[in-house]
Amino acid sequence: MALPLVFLDLGDIRSISLCIMPSLQVRNVPDDLYAALRATADREGRSLSAQTVTILRKALADSLVDRAAVAARIATRRRSSGVMSRNAVELVREDRDR
Repeated sequence: MALPLVFLDLGDIRSISLCIMPSLQVRNVPDDLYAALRATADREGRSLSAQTVTILRKALADSLVDRAAVAARIATRRRSSGVMSRNAVELVREDRDR
């Protein structure tokens, strides 16, 4: 069975290129590391590529978090709840005066 031919006009090329994911080639992977990666991928029912992406996501999860935004949310919650609205010196003096 022959596959149908598909013709694209040049306007479609930009939208197609947005769907292509970047690739990564890793060289000189030690045999034991490759075997462990392969075994993990098989055990979890993933391709070697999908397993590698999953491990990279987990390893980089902390660096993907916007730390400034998290700190700002924490500061806002502290101010609104009254926690740490006084400095440590005031708290120590109040405790001594009891």
